[in-house]
Amino acid sequence: MVDGDNFATVHIARPSGYSGCAVRMTIQLDNDDFYWLACGEHISFRVPADKQIIVSQTTSHVADHVEIDTDKGEEFFFENDCNGFACWLQEVKEARFTKLLNRCGPEIKIGY
Repeated sequence: MVDGDNFATVHIARPSGYSGCAVRMTIQLDNDDFYWLACGEHISFRVPADKQIIVSQTTSHVADHVEIDTDKGEEFFFENDCNGFACWLQEVKEARFTKLLNRCGPEIKIGY
C-alpha cells in the first residue's frame, strides 16, 4: 500500500511486434501475480518508497526476478522482450524506454 506521496513509480513496456506476442506475460510483485501484460502495453504503478521490492515476469521457460530498492520519487523502467523461445524482463535507461513507447499503446496506470 502506497502512503501519500511516499512512493516510487515502476514502468513496464512490452512493445508489439516481438515473437511470442500471442501469450500474455504475468508480471509479479514480491512473487505475487500482479498483471497480465499483453504485447503493445505500457503499464505504470506506484510502489512504497524505502523498501526492497522484487519485480518479475514469469513464463514456462524462464522467470526473471529484479530486486529494486525504492526511494521517494524514483522511477524504474523495464522492457519485456522476447525471442522465439523465451521472454525476459530487464531494467533499461529512460531514453531506451521512451523509444520503446513508439510500439506501445497509451499508458495504463494501475492503482492511481
